[in-house]
Amino acid sequence: MSSDNSTYKCVISLPRCVGILSFLAARPLVNTTRPRATSLRRLAMPQVSNHGKSLERHEEHAAGEAEYKAAQAHEYVEGATDRMHGKGEAVWGAMTGDKTQQAKGNLRHDKGEAQQEINKP
Repeated sequence: MSSDNSTYKCVISLPRCVGILSFLAARPLVNTTRPRATSLRRLAMPQVSNHGKSLERHEEHAAGEAEYKAAQAHEYVEGATDRMHGKGEAVWGAMTGDKTQQAKGNLRHDKGEAQQEINKP
């Protein structure tokens, strides 16, 4: 490089230079050598507590799912029982000639089928 005072040509157009300079001037100066105290706190504590909360939520969700499935199974078995008893009542009503008993049995049988269909595993 020579020691004369030669001028350098800007390869970026003037409007673009002004835009870049205004962008850089608008940015706040950030000290990147020393992290903020809030950043250090975020790094130190929440990882442990968030993991614990996440694990608690997962366990709570799993317990809720198990409770739901148990209730669903109970309702399914209840539907099967209604279906079986309804069929028995309908057959008994047909054998004895009691049309009311037969209708009640058929109704209970249909109710049990619907309950099983809704709570199918």
